[in-house]
Amino acid sequence: MRQMYANRKEQFPLPPFKTPNAPVIISLTSYKHRIKDIIPTLKTLNNQSVKADKIVLYIAFEDEEYLYPELTNYCEIRLCKDTRSHKKFNGFWDFPDCYVATADDDLLYDSDWLKTLLQACQLSPNCVAAHNTFRLGDFSFTSLATRKNNASSLNGTFHMYVMSGAGVMIQPGTAEKIQELKDAWKFSPYCDEKPLSVILKAKGIPVVATSMISGPHHKEAYRNSVSLWDMYNCQHQKERWDECKVFLQAKHLL
Repeated sequence: MRQMYANRKEQFPLPPFKTPNAPVIISLTSYKHRIKDIIPTLKTLNNQSVKADKIVLYIAFEDEEYLYPELTNYCEIRLCKDTRSHKKFNGFWDFPDCYVATADDDLLYDSDWLKTLLQACQLSPNCVAAHNTFRLGDFSFTSLATRKNNASSLNGTFHMYVMSGAGVMIQPGTAEKIQELKDAWKFSPYCDEKPLSVILKAKGIPVVATSMISGPHHKEAYRNSVSLWDMYNCQHQKERWDECKVFLQAKHLL
């Protein structure tokens, strides 16, 4: 498990929160043995300061045997074709007129995670909000920190590589603009973030980072996250484990 910390040092302030004008959906997926460990993640998604109208967990038909009754206390389960991690994008197509945020099955989310994604969407009706982003060398990039906090500052020049598990939110009507993503799993079965980022760039859809912009190295995108994998594998690392326990206890997960 990993925890996402909010870090707005590099970003301009987000606008005041406004009640969204459409339902809000959280879409995530899991598989096989990982499903048994997903409850802590679902608890943090249910404990958001702004509540989602629906949390949908997409599970491949082949993995139905790994489901258990407790899951339905926290989410709706939908069985679907196995497109690996791309299953989290099914929410885009199932709820095209909603705000849809993707999530991972091994992250513990900050309580304002969903709220900040919605605030970022207020900057422009055309943007996509992303919790974590980082830039690639061949991407045209302009730091959002240098831009004014208004919709006119948003254009197609600052496309970034988005971390879809950390949280990407599309707005009502965006799904029809990125239809190519439906088949992307065939060409990139082990990485859902690359095709999403490339499609957003190609379509000229701007990305607003709610937490950080980093780069060019992949590992920097999680530089201020705390790994909670210690829960299972690394308890010998006492300092990291102590830090994890404090968070888990605060969230009533331990």
